[in-house]
This record gives sequence, structure tokens and C-alpha cells, in this order.
Amino acid sequence: MELRSNTPPDSFHWKKIVVQHPSAEVAIVSARQFEKDNSSPSANGSQVSFHQLGIITQEVKQVTIDHSPAKLTGATTEIPGDVVLLKSRNAIVFSVCNLYFEAKRAVSAP
Repeated sequence: MELRSNTPPDSFHWKKIVVQHPSAEVAIVSARQFEKDNSSPSANGSQVSFHQLGIITQEVKQVTIDHSPAKLTGATTEIPGDVVLLKSRNAIVFSVCNLYFEAKRAVSAP
């Protein structure tokens, strides 16, 4: 996501796509619920847990950004970061095509 000075306050950019009027919902998600919602029931399917993501608490805030679909490549309608876990004060976790990423706040020296 990118914020630009010419972006309306109720919008954001992803690559060349402008998403207008997104809404956001904040919820508390437990480790058990997250694993249930994000893991395949089959033994060969993907499995993901807070432990694998380095989350040591039993629950975290989850921000879900709701917006209209965007056609990025013709093969997908998703914009990365629709669901973001607030891992800590300085780190978030999000997934793209079932691959998880952690982003950390960079603090510059004074």
C-alpha cells in the first residue's frame, strides 16, 4: 500500500490501482481461531499457527480491510494486506497467497 499526496483521504494506492472508500474492522482473534480459519483440514494442506509466525500471545488484534476487488494480473483479484495481524507495537503480519510476511517499523536515529 502506498499513500500519496494526491490520494483522496478515503483511498489508497496499490501499484497503479486506486482503492476508494475501503472500510476496516478491528477484531481480537485467538490463536486457536486463527489456526482453524487459516489451516486446511487435510494432512497435506497448509497449516499455520501463531507459533509459526512468532506470535507468543494467545490473542492479537486483527485488522480486516474491506474493498472492491482489483484486477492486478488478470489471475487474481486480491490486494495484499487485506487481513493484518498486529504482532506487536512495531510489527505486523500479513499473507499473500498463503505466504506470510512480517513487516517491522523502522526507527531512524535522531
